Order: sequence, then C-alpha cells, then structure tokens
Amino acid sequence: MRKSATHDRARRRIRAGLATAATVAVALGISAAPAQAAVGLTLSQTSGPSTGGNTITATTATSILAGYNSPVVYFTQATCPASIPANQTGLSLTGATTANTGVVQATVVKKIADNKVAVTVPAGVIVVGTATTTKYNVCLYPTAAATTLLGANTTYSVSAAATVTGITPSTGPSLGGTTITVTGTNFPTTSGSITATVGGTAATVTPGTNTQFTITAPQHAPAAGTTISITTSSGTINRTLAYDYINGLSVMPNTAPSSKKWQDVDVFGTDLLNYNFAAASSPAKVLLVAGDYDPIGSTTKAKPQVSECVNVLVIADDELVCTLLLSESYSSSADFSSGEVQTHWTSQASRDLGAGNFVNITGSDKLGITATNGGFKQSDVGLPVTTTGTPTIPAGTTIASVQSSTQATLSAAASATGAVTAINVGGPRTLTTALTFVNGTTSVVGAASTFSAADVGRQLYSTSNTRPGNIIVAVSADGTTATTSRTSAADASSATGTVANGVPVPDGAYNLTIVNNSGLYANDAAVTAAVTAGTYKESVVSSGATFTVAPF
Repeated sequence: MRKSATHDRARRRIRAGLATAATVAVALGISAAPAQAAVGLTLSQTSGPSTGGNTITATTATSILAGYNSPVVYFTQATCPASIPANQTGLSLTGATTANTGVVQATVVKKIADNKVAVTVPAGVIVVGTATTTKYNVCLYPTAAATTLLGANTTYSVSAAATVTGITPSTGPSLGGTTITVTGTNFPTTSGSITATVGGTAATVTPGTNTQFTITAPQHAPAAGTTISITTSSGTINRTLAYDYINGLSVMPNTAPSSKKWQDVDVFGTDLLNYNFAAASSPAKVLLVAGDYDPIGSTTKAKPQVSECVNVLVIADDELVCTLLLSESYSSSADFSSGEVQTHWTSQASRDLGAGNFVNITGSDKLGITATNGGFKQSDVGLPVTTTGTPTIPAGTTIASVQSSTQATLSAAASATGAVTAINVGGPRTLTTALTFVNGTTSVVGAASTFSAADVGRQLYSTSNTRPGNIIVAVSADGTTATTSRTSAADASSATGTVANGVPVPDGAYNLTIVNNSGLYANDAAVTAAVTAGTYKESVVSSGATFTVAPF
C-alpha cells in the first residue's frame, strides 16, 4: 500500500511540472514552431535577373504553412539560418560589386495555400562582383516570430541582365535557315540557356560567348519588320522591326547542261498552297528569269520570263516539283495584250545551207543530199528540207538521218541526182495526219510514224488544242503517240498540228521566280487591281533560287 501511494504522488508532481512549463511558454510568447527538419522547396523559376523585381512561386510537398498566415522568405548566399535571423534587414548594399553574404528579406510574400507562397525577389538579390551569375539560398519560415525554425529551402540564381546591341542580317528568305548573329552583353553560354523567337516562331539558338550568339531563322510567311524576342534567365528582350522575311526560294538541282531538253526541279518556298497554278486565266507560274522579273510594260512585259516550269505539283505549303523547259524559250517581245499564245515561244527558222547535190546512198536510190559548205546537224532529223532548182524533191520531205555536216539522208527520193542551187533545212514541220487530243491528258495520237524519236524536246502546237509552250517528252515505238509536257486544252479527233525545234534557253545564270498572276502587264486591268489590293505576289531574286544552264 505504501509503495503504491508513493508512485501516485510522483506521477502527480510530473503532470504539475509539465503544466507549469506550458504556462510559462505561453506567458513568454514562444512560438510553437515546427520541430521537423526543413523540407524541400520547388520554385516556379530557378533563375532570374539581378536586382530582382520578378515574382515567383515556391511550393512544398507538405503543408508546413497550415495555421500560419504571414510566412517570411529570405535570400542569402550563406546557408539558410536554422531559425529566424536576428538581423532581418540584411546588409546595406551599395552596388552590384558589393559582396552580399548577409540575409535579404523579401518584402512581398503572399500565402496562396498551406504549401505554396508567391514571392517578389527583392532588389538586394544581385550578381556579385564581376561574376555573370550568383547563387542564393531561398529560406521559407512559417512566421516572422523570433526563433521560428526554418520550414523549407532551395536555391535560386540571378544573372546580370543581357543587353542586345546588334542583330545581323536584318533580312532573309521566308523559307528560313538564315544564320542571324546577335551581339550584346551578359549572354549565357551553356546549351539551352537562351531561347528566341523570330516573328513569333520559335528559333534554334546556338550559344557562343557572353557577347555573341546565333539564331537560325525559322520558316515564316513573307513579312516586314518582325520582332526578335530573346529570353535568358535575366528576362526577355524584344527587338521590334528587327527582321524582314522576303519571299525567297530554293531550288534543287540548281543547274542543267545546255544539251538537256528539260529538267525536273524541286522548289522550296512558303505559302505555296495558296497559289493557283491551274487557273484558266493568268494562273500562278514558276518562271525562269534572267535577272529580276518585271511584268509591267505597255503590251509587252518589261522583263519577261526566259522559260517556265510546267506540270507544277504542290507537295506541301513549302514545296513543289515541276518540269523546267530548256529546249525552248520565250520571245523577249511577246505581246501579252491577248493573253498567252504559242507565238510567245520562239521556234527555229529554216536555215539556208547554200548549194548542194542530190546523190545516191545505195544503188540508184537518190536519197542522199550533200551541202557544199556543210551545215547539217543531228537536230535536223525529222525536220523539213526544201531545195531550189532541178532536180526536185516531193513536198513534205524531211531529213531522215545525218551522216556528217556535209551529207544527210532524205525521207523521199529526189527526181534525179544532180546539183541544186539552194538547200533550206528546218523550220516547223506540218503533220499530215489527223491528231486526236483528249482534254486534260498529255497523250496525242496520230497515225503510224506521225512522230519519231527525234521529235522529243520539240514544240507540238495545234490551234485551240495545245497549251502554249507544249513540248514532246516521249514518242511510242511505232510513232503513233506522243506524250507532251502539258495537258491538252480541248478535245479533238481530227486536228492538225506542227512540230518545230524551239530556241533553247541560252547558257547563263538565271533566277527561278514564282508569281501568283502570270498575265500582268501595264494595260491589263488586273495590274492596278492586284497592286492596289496588295494581292500580287512575286518571289525575289535570291542565291537559293539561282539556276545555271551551261555546256557541262
């Protein structure tokens, strides 16, 4: 009994002592600060500009602010104090070169939730000395009461504000890919530390030094005065009216031998889906131009195309393919007052080779013809030949083959062997058989031997049935059918036609140009309307659009 009573008295003394201690603590105003170790803190931004001014959020994994309404945040280069610092005002800073190892209190702290606050970084959080960045510890305390234990912490870095002093070049093709050099100060040099947009489109950035880096211009619709925005940890710089996107092109391949009759090319540009290459009147076209295309003239174009790309197939908004005609070219004096016609495309006239002789090739066949001064070419095969004097040859006779510059074989025998005073070769060949055209197709059908392999690359023209600039790209083995570069313009079952050698595109350097209206000229009412409305589009001369025709 005595032992049990002793134990009861001991327990009562312990409970009384605990109660007294609690009363004293309340009387002294000591906060019931959390006893657990500080937890991690997640910031919405882990870096920012020197001298602060930006607002960030800080979030903890647990609700350490439950029961507290006025949390406190400090920034310090030293380790976060385990409890509220005695000096809450920090050091008196005199400038960015002052070593700030004290504690800088954030004056704007707003509790958002039991685990989240918004903090405006104070002006005293600066880059120290000549460094480009300085790291601070961020210390969150649930309340400002003295000895309140640290609730959460993390790190935050500041950088000297970047400045931009120059951007070059200030123009580039809408296709993108231009390297833009940005100069200034305080640029970070690590990968991913700089981001940029050009005209609102994200660009690829290659860091360099703290005074220079490069941007690869992204693809963008043609536009003048776009803004380049540069973002680093110290903030965003917007340079307005910094970069012009011009309507430039790129072509592959960009050369062809002059012996080639046509060349399929891959053209890269922008906004190509909005060009109507199939319009019945003044369609969009891909043109080959010597210099800068200029459609404005009286009835002729001031600077017309030399040739053009046909069978345009738009693959995507930034790519098309087409067939560039090289075996024929436009007349520089083409009259466009009545629209585009076949006569705009020049053809080779007949050539006077001078005197010659009809001779036998085999036996007495009288199928040979010689030119005293030479002048026959392999390109004469299949073209008309006429002579002056006696003996004679039948109308419609053509050159069947060429053995040398002085001798060729005829398609029909002469009336006799002997001398002639003049030989004329070349010019258009009128087809004697009826031709069948099907609107929208590229096959033209005649009789056997209407066409020959020598006709590939030559102009094929039939009034109302072929489109101007049409050439033969293939011939069937029996010569019945020709495949053409352009689709037929109308159905016909008994049409006539002519075949001729065009004047090839001369050797030289040209520019590929896309226009959305190929029929413009000064007397065309569409000129004023298109220019006034701002609807006329024309790609510009650029290095990527250069196309060269050369002997090899």
